[in-house]
Amino acid sequence: MKKFTGTGFFNKSFPAYGHTGTGYYRATSALMSRAVTSVYPDMALSYPLILVSKGRLPGAESAKASIKNGTIHFSFADNSTDGIASADDTIILVA
Repeated sequence: MKKFTGTGFFNKSFPAYGHTGTGYYRATSALMSRAVTSVYPDMALSYPLILVSKGRLPGAESAKASIKNGTIHFSFADNSTDGIASADDTIILVA
């Protein structure tokens, strides 16, 4: 989370939708409520449950990542015909 601090990323990727506080606060809240597992002192992160963005669009389905020649190749199922998704939507990959 610290890598994104001060960039304004969380203000865009975790829109307020009527909530108060900063984007960083909303992102931290989502991380703590979804991805932190177990209880103190044995807390851990469940990486598949970490959110880096939250909005009305559906998340990537059937997402796959592979590394070839030092480059990450990312693919996912096209959902541009579902709900409000469209072919020119942007996806964020954080590695």
